[in-house]
Amino acid sequence: MVGLRFSHGGQPVSQDVALVRTACHFGGSRPWFLCPGCARRVAGLFFRFGRFLCRHCGRVAYASQSQDAIGRGWIKQGKLESRLGPNWQRPKGMHRATFGRIFAGLMACEEAREEALCAFLQRHAALLG
Repeated sequence: MVGLRFSHGGQPVSQDVALVRTACHFGGSRPWFLCPGCARRVAGLFFRFGRFLCRHCGRVAYASQSQDAIGRGWIKQGKLESRLGPNWQRPKGMHRATFGRIFAGLMACEEAREEALCAFLQRHAALLG
């Protein structure tokens, strides 16, 4: 049990959160929090509604869930670009097939973003005209 003592809105608040442990495959154990709202085993709690809760009880969305298609495309492209050298060059030691898959993914990101942008522009052009 972990006792949390903090102030929220100038008022002192105390909350107890239970800890459980699960065995790991190669020995040892891993600690988890038990959500005070639903008793789910979670790795992290979020401060919502004046107390600590799991993602589900606190209604916390992942950042990617609030992104539009264009924003998600930029994130995916950034991850792919991080695997390549400058100017999308194949890094030394990377297999050509791997480079081909990454490059195809980059082209797909570009195309999906352009299609989303065209759809956006068509929707707004219809509203204006």
